[in-house]
Amino acid sequence: MSHNFKLLTCGVAIIMAFSIGGTFGYLRKTFSSLAQITNQITNNTPPEIPVAEYFDVLVYGDELPGICAAIWAKRTLGDNGRVALVRPNAADEQLGGLLTRGGLAYLDFDKTYWYEQPAAQCFRDFLAKANVVEACVEANNTAQAMQEMLAEAGVKVISDSPLTPYVDNQEIQYVDVKEREIRFKADSYIDTTQDAQLAREAGLSYYQGYEAQSPELYNATLSASIIPLITGLSINELRSVEQKIIYDAELMADIETSIREQQTSGLANFWLIDFYSPMYKAYADGYFNRSIALGAAYHLDYNHPF
Repeated sequence: MSHNFKLLTCGVAIIMAFSIGGTFGYLRKTFSSLAQITNQITNNTPPEIPVAEYFDVLVYGDELPGICAAIWAKRTLGDNGRVALVRPNAADEQLGGLLTRGGLAYLDFDKTYWYEQPAAQCFRDFLAKANVVEACVEANNTAQAMQEMLAEAGVKVISDSPLTPYVDNQEIQYVDVKEREIRFKADSYIDTTQDAQLAREAGLSYYQGYEAQSPELYNATLSASIIPLITGLSINELRSVEQKIIYDAELMADIETSIREQQTSGLANFWLIDFYSPMYKAYADGYFNRSIALGAAYHLDYNHPF
C-alpha cells in the first residue's frame, strides 16, 4: 500500500510539473526518484523458492505409523517410487517419537484380528528387528531398527525440516521449510504427527483417534500422562524400595489418609486398588507396577497433592 502511494505521489508531481511549466531538471529529478522507488520495490520482493525435490509420497512425522506408511508406500511404488519421510527434529535426535524420545517403553498392543492382517506386517517386522521379546522396547534398539527399516526400503529421511503447507482448492500444492528456504512438492502427503501438525496448518480435516482399529473410535484419544525415567537403579533395587514402603504400615496409613482427603470417595477407591500389591514380572521382558504406593510416597514426602 505504501509503494502504491509513493508511485501516485510521483505521478501527481509529474503532472504538476507540466502544468506549471517546470524545468527539465525538475523532471529528471522526478524520473530519477521514480526509478529509485521502482528498484526498491523490485529489491524488496522475496525471490521465489525453487522446488528442491519432487516426491510421489511425502510422509510428515517419524512416529512408528509414519515410518510404516513410508515403507509401505515405497514397496507399493517399487524401485522408481520417490518416497520421503520428513521430520522437524534435528538429525541427531532419535527416530521414533513416543517410543524413543517420549520414553514409552511398553507396547500396549493386543492380539486382536488386525495383528494378523497384511497392514500389520510392518509392525511385526519392527518387533523382530527391535528385538522385542514380548511387550517392552528399548529406545536405542527402537531407533536403530527404524533407521535400518527405512534404509532397507529406500525411503529418504529428511530432518531439521518443519513444514509449512501451501493450499489451493483444498489440496496441498507444496510445502516449505522456511528456515532453510527449501520447497518440497509431492503427489501425496501423509500426516503422521502426534497432533496433525500439517493437516491443521493446511486447514484440512483429519482424524485424531483409533479408526484403524474400529470406525467407532475415529475420534477417541488417550489422556496424556507423565512418563518418569528412572536411572541408576536395577529392577530388583526398585522393587526393594517399593517393598520397604508397602511393609511400612505407618507410612501406608499416612498415604491412604492423604489420598482420601484429597480425592472423592470413588476416585480414592480407584487409586487404592491393588494398594498393597507389589511389582511383579508380567512379561518375559517387563515388569508391571500395580500399586500407587511408590508414587504416592514421593508426593507425600515432597508435600505435593496426589
